Amino acid sequence: MLDGADPESIWWALPADDEPYQFLAACAELVEALDKGPEFETKLPVVFDATCSGLQHYSGMLRSDEGRLVNLTKPEPCGDRVVLHLDGDVIDAVVEENGPSDFYGVLAVALWMKCWREAPGLCDLMVGPLDRKVVKTPVMSYFYGATRIGMSEQILEIIKKRNKKLPGGEKIPVRTFSVHEVNGISYGKFASIFSLREVNGVSYGHFRDGFLPYILADALYGLIGENAPKAVGAMNFLRGLAEIAASQNKSLRWTTPLGFPVVNAYYEADEKRIGGRRIRRTFVIGDKNEVDRDGAMDAIAANFVHAADAALLQLVALAAEKQGIPMVSVHDCFGTIAPYAARLKEEIIPHEFIRLHRHNLLNDIREATRLNLPETVKLPKPPKIGDAELEQVPQSFFFVS
Repeated sequence: MLDGADPESIWWALPADDEPYQFLAACAELVEALDKGPEFETKLPVVFDATCSGLQHYSGMLRSDEGRLVNLTKPEPCGDRVVLHLDGDVIDAVVEENGPSDFYGVLAVALWMKCWREAPGLCDLMVGPLDRKVVKTPVMSYFYGATRIGMSEQILEIIKKRNKKLPGGEKIPVRTFSVHEVNGISYGKFASIFSLREVNGVSYGHFRDGFLPYILADALYGLIGENAPKAVGAMNFLRGLAEIAASQNKSLRWTTPLGFPVVNAYYEADEKRIGGRRIRRTFVIGDKNEVDRDGAMDAIAANFVHAADAALLQLVALAAEKQGIPMVSVHDCFGTIAPYAARLKEEIIPHEFIRLHRHNLLNDIREATRLNLPETVKLPKPPKIGDAELEQVPQSFFFVS
């Protein structure tokens, strides 16, 4: 709009509902650059985001071919689009020549197709087969140990936000049918899903908001396992270690390659009830000495991958500082000003990722667990390391983008 253009004529250049402040900052930066010319000094960070960093880490440490799903390898040549046929209907998924792999997009299409085949009514929860946004958060959090319930709550939150912007008659459904409709002969559009599971014998009428998103999350949970089985195997290995340690009333402890100690400590809550006959409240006043087995098992995948994220961040920050490159970071996003952007993206981040995963992180945590438990306790073997070459990472333009 620098030349007074009508916003409607340049809608493609304007931001969607997300990241409006970043867009505003970029506009202010551009105006200042045009005003000052060659004398202008940029202060706006150029930020590079990892592709589903949890799966990137698991693929890197396992050298698995699943790395192709998250841009750990050079993109394979392809046509300018992929066309998926759905019993006469056609879904066009646009893929640029030598473009990035989009794990979220692939799962969005897979989820849509599964719903269309098994319970077409569930497709109403998605905005078309390429609804990447409804799957991104639950898929990302899956590799940090998210449960089906947690993923369904994330999907429900996305749908609720969308519903706030829609008129009453167009709102996306999130409730199940009423009791008499579900317990009747006809289950409507959701027949196949309902016939496959009875929700542990609980009457469908007991479910309110979130039941349909739970079914969607359950289907998505299975699809992730089908597409990334080796990463899932690593997560199960970690859960197994946490369970064995808990059986000995121990917490998993390990040290990152940079020497940072990590403790997966979860204990049973020490509770006390306070009050009289009419009103009583339960308060947590501390921890007991017994390890909370379920809590430790549920948290280990998240803590393990967060430790890998933190180690990579440390490595990248140290390398950037050594080269005099200013850097900002949040989790798996790395940013610097434009003159240093190429070096950060193409050299430092990929090479430090390789450096991190030259260590066998899964074997490291197993050996640390061995030292913390009696010798008579048997531990599972870590997953096998594959043949994928990490040296391909710097050649992948979309490893971080």
